[in-house]
Amino acid sequence: MGDSLMVGASDGLYTLFPNAIVDAVVGRQMYKMDGYMTSLADQGMLADTVVVDLGANGGFTDEQLSAFLDEIGRDKNIFLINSHVDRPWTEQVNASLAKAAEDSADSVYLLDWHSYFANDANASSWLGSDGVHFNPEGDQIWLQFVTNGIYQVMGQTE
Repeated sequence: MGDSLMVGASDGLYTLFPNAIVDAVVGRQMYKMDGYMTSLADQGMLADTVVVDLGANGGFTDEQLSAFLDEIGRDKNIFLINSHVDRPWTEQVNASLAKAAEDSADSVYLLDWHSYFANDANASSWLGSDGVHFNPEGDQIWLQFVTNGIYQVMGQTE
């Protein structure tokens, strides 16, 4: 579940996870997601592992995020990917995502892309000319990061 950053990486996601359902839309924001996950579940399109990459296009409240996670179902493995974008809301978005992943009573995990991106001297070379979206190299690095994060968590929980 994501925005345009995931749209760019969708081919790679399908290659790595052939049975995945990638639902990514340019400009997607959390406030537009109310009821959407229930609709996907009703159609049999909501798996036991859900990857969420939202926050590049605007902020959201802790309450909006909590309702979204409840709608997915906290019994599922939910991976929240935080944001690297240079926008006024990024710090708040990343704090909300981290807070949601702190609760050990559910299976919500943070994949800290922001720190990974910020701590790599080559990170700016992973972006296209707009400074937000990934170029092909960036797509591959993001895919590797996400895949490694999922496998690390899943290996520890099984």
